[in-house]
Amino acid sequence: LFVSYFLLRLAPGDPTRSSMLDGGENAGNVSEKGGLATNISMREELDLDRPIVVGFGRWFGRVVCHGDFGRSASVDPGRPVTDLIFERLPVTLTLNFWAVAVTYLLAIPLGVYSAVHVRSKSDHVIEIGLFFLYSLPAVWVGLLLQSLSVLSVAGSLCL
Repeated sequence: LFVSYFLLRLAPGDPTRSSMLDGGENAGNVSEKGGLATNISMREELDLDRPIVVGFGRWFGRVVCHGDFGRSASVDPGRPVTDLIFERLPVTLTLNFWAVAVTYLLAIPLGVYSAVHVRSKSDHVIEIGLFFLYSLPAVWVGLLLQSLSVLSVAGSLCL
């Protein structure tokens, strides 16, 4: 966590001048008094005006002690991040449950079959197939499964 925080603080630019946090037409333009005041108050709120170690400690304390992850800058600007997390948590848990269930429903029978039929042709086919599937990038497989689900929905609508 500290390394990530440290790298974000060292990155060029200032998140308080970003259009993600300001949202106005003159986002990032702090030459006006109002923009400058907003920038200063946001720097204080995000502890960007303090040393990196102090800022990290205060941020970590807010997260651990109060569960305060701050406000969203991009998804729904201004909303607390914890609200966004709890809003999406049921879908995430459901997807994870089904991913684990399908994995075990496939892995256990294939493993038992391969253990019973050691060095058979079917064992080698299962072994090569699983090595191939394991080597595929997860992002690509996710996109492939999404496209397959879209095709299956489109096919069921045509029937």
